[in-house]
Amino acid sequence: MNVRFQLSEIASLVGGRVEGDAAFFVTGIAPLDQATPSDLSFVARREFLDLATRTHAGAVITTEEFAGHLPATVHRIIHPAPEHALATILELIVASEKYHGGTVHHTASIAPSSTIAKSAQIAAGVVIGEHATIGENVEIGMNAVIEDGVVIGDGTVIGA
Repeated sequence: MNVRFQLSEIASLVGGRVEGDAAFFVTGIAPLDQATPSDLSFVARREFLDLATRTHAGAVITTEEFAGHLPATVHRIIHPAPEHALATILELIVASEKYHGGTVHHTASIAPSSTIAKSAQIAAGVVIGEHATIGENVEIGMNAVIEDGVVIGDGTVIGA
């Protein structure tokens, strides 16, 4: 899963409130006991509070009630229903990674002089430079940078 979202974006999407650094980026989603400092996790039930106190997650979606049980280093998104918020985030990730029938994500930046085939699938955050050519059925993954003048042949898949 290739994820890179700012906490402020996530909070806005799910209707939550950030406690901590709203500019913090998460690059993955993981359970509390497996999370790394760049992962997002969640706590929705009391039986997971023990794990919450020991998590290495960079950010956690949780309720107001459970927020105080997290380590001080963990950024929080406060939400009344963390499991629903997480489901919304997962839907966003799946939608941003899968494109059908030639789609250019609204956050992609494409130079006006470039040529993009109608069947190309361009993911979120992609940058395509001047005079680049993108062929039929090409898939370009999130945050990839295609430099000026690059030609990408039909059927090529580029992950980022």
